[in-house]
Amino acid sequence: MSSNINDYVRPTDKSSRRDINKILSLIHDLVAQEPESEGLQQRIMFTPHVKLRTSTVTFGSTDVSNTDDRDIENFVFRKKIPSEVVVYDLVHTTTGTLTFTGNATKLGGGATFDGSSFVTITDHAVLSPAEISFGGWFYLPATASSDSASQTLISKGVYELSVDPHATAANQLRAKLDILGSEDMTTEAGTVLQTEDSVTLEGDISGFREVTNSFNPNAWNHIWVTFGSGGVKLYLNNSLVSTYVTAGTLLTNTDNLVIG
Repeated sequence: MSSNINDYVRPTDKSSRRDINKILSLIHDLVAQEPESEGLQQRIMFTPHVKLRTSTVTFGSTDVSNTDDRDIENFVFRKKIPSEVVVYDLVHTTTGTLTFTGNATKLGGGATFDGSSFVTITDHAVLSPAEISFGGWFYLPATASSDSASQTLISKGVYELSVDPHATAANQLRAKLDILGSEDMTTEAGTVLQTEDSVTLEGDISGFREVTNSFNPNAWNHIWVTFGSGGVKLYLNNSLVSTYVTAGTLLTNTDNLVIG
């Protein structure tokens, strides 16, 4: 910078030269400062690390493999306490013998029923909801011609999940729910009743709405039943396999809940 100024500034006498030299020396001090100390320099680096971890855990007879993405970031955790918790006394009795083993049950938990054993849970208001969702993991043997009666998996009278007799259908699940709703009125022969001007007659009818589907014999089956605005639905191994489109109210009773 000083050389550029010197190129364009010309002294007219000796006194002017002295003044120009002073100006140039001041400019030199401004542009030729010592470099900043390394101790005062600040370097900022950011690396968005992501670690992938694959873990395999054995539960009884089933292996579960899962891959987790672990982001190295700052997280804020907040513990949320629910405003309301439903708590009730669970009273149950066991009839027959249940076998609890770690290697013959799904995910290391559960019980083996011998065909005549079952668990009874005393009736409670929470067991009679307006909408319901129930089911579980079941290892079911293949049905045989000697199976003359249905086998209960879960039942409260107004809702039930069972296995049909072999004569009805081999290896068939049946879920049924007692629902009060408005439906078309029909004759015993199944003919829909209508007025003279072809208006279908409807009425409040109480009855079981049923859905069925075959299961995988001698294997684990995840079976789930729901009832809500979409009607009665039956799921098998995370797939919707049967639907009964209906609307209404799930009836209630004072029967105990039976498992097995």
